[in-house]
Amino acid sequence: MDLRQRRTEGLEPLTDERYDAEALEKAMDEIHPSAAALGNSTMEGFLHKYQEQCGGCFPCFKATWQRRYFILKGQFIFRYATPSGKRPKGTPIPIESMSVSEDNDTIGHDGRRYCFVLSSIRKDFIISAGSADERSAWIRAIRAAKERSIKERMGHLPMAASDRTANKAGSYLFKQQLEFERHHVMPFEAEGRLGQVEMASFN
Repeated sequence: MDLRQRRTEGLEPLTDERYDAEALEKAMDEIHPSAAALGNSTMEGFLHKYQEQCGGCFPCFKATWQRRYFILKGQFIFRYATPSGKRPKGTPIPIESMSVSEDNDTIGHDGRRYCFVLSSIRKDFIISAGSADERSAWIRAIRAAKERSIKERMGHLPMAASDRTANKAGSYLFKQQLEFERHHVMPFEAEGRLGQVEMASFN
């Protein structure tokens, strides 16, 4: 489609800027920020996240611990493979919709200790710190960041520019994940539940 055809159809003409590789790369970096691009964080460091390997609606058959570099910035927790990671690993965790608490199991999940849990209606994250003090520090930081996020949203506190950029990226990636689950995961789970009902009826 040439520019004249686009104009006749009422579409905005394409410009050289829209084809600018640097502009495109900058836009992608804002959506998928590197660890360094997040700037001054509230807290960051290596933690282990409990990862269950499941087959959709089937029972989980394997669990592992993933070592990730966690960065608490603005309203989200971002995870990277290393402190110099170029793209986040997984979906950023929105702290405002999460509650955080210590894991009272003294043995820890799968042999790990110093665990804490981030819980929401949608999902739970089990995370292991390196010590009891580190776990406490993360819990305090997450609770404080959540409180600040609520006050910023209500207009009671100003929001830093770097936090606004991180929140924009986190919100975009989180919404993308919700859309993916709505179109792909939820129908599959519903089909699995329907199959279970049919089997129960048959038996």
